[in-house]
Amino acid sequence: MRKRILIGLLCFTLCAIACNDITMQQSRENFSVSIAMDNTISKIATSDLVLTKVKILIRDLKLNAHFGEDTSNVQTGVFVATLNLNGVLNEIALSDLPSGTYESAKFEIHKLEKAETSPDPDFSEDSFRYSVIVEGTYLENEFIYKSKKSAHQHIKFDEPIELVDGDNLNITLVVNPNDWFIKKGKTLDPTNGKNENDIDKLIMKSFKKAFRDQNRDGQPD
Repeated sequence: MRKRILIGLLCFTLCAIACNDITMQQSRENFSVSIAMDNTISKIATSDLVLTKVKILIRDLKLNAHFGEDTSNVQTGVFVATLNLNGVLNEIALSDLPSGTYESAKFEIHKLEKAETSPDPDFSEDSFRYSVIVEGTYLENEFIYKSKKSAHQHIKFDEPIELVDGDNLNITLVVNPNDWFIKKGKTLDPTNGKNENDIDKLIMKSFKKAFRDQNRDGQPD
């Protein structure tokens, strides 16, 4: 009797290990998205304004399949993308995607709605909600700029990107926040409310480039 119990326990343990193994294989994360400064764009020289922190609220990051209407969810819901201003990539999403060829990325720069819980308290203040937060100094005085705008982004890759079974793929999204406060070669004072509309437009139009970046150097492979 004792022998049968031991055999049963052994079989149960082996089955549990095997099931756990299968689950781990099925949930293997094979795709990542990183965000980085666009170092292919020369920074407009200005000593007036220095950025120290950039945070962007993103909702529902997806990839569009090549020659089709199918989309694959990379990350659903609202999450924060923090941009490293020293040029180092920052991974903002990790997912398990089906193999295939993808042609573009879609997401929303998202201002929180009243019913939504903020993943970061900086994006919710009293009755106000924000989508982008920038900290820095202007004329050596500290400032915090908070955008209240939302905008859908659709970024087409320079060429379709293939994800093959068994491979890991990283795509890098690049943006140049230095250009958010420059218009016609002149610095926009981030503390002046009259510049808010211009700054918001520059922010929302700056997400234009994403590409395959396996070695994570911020350059297309």
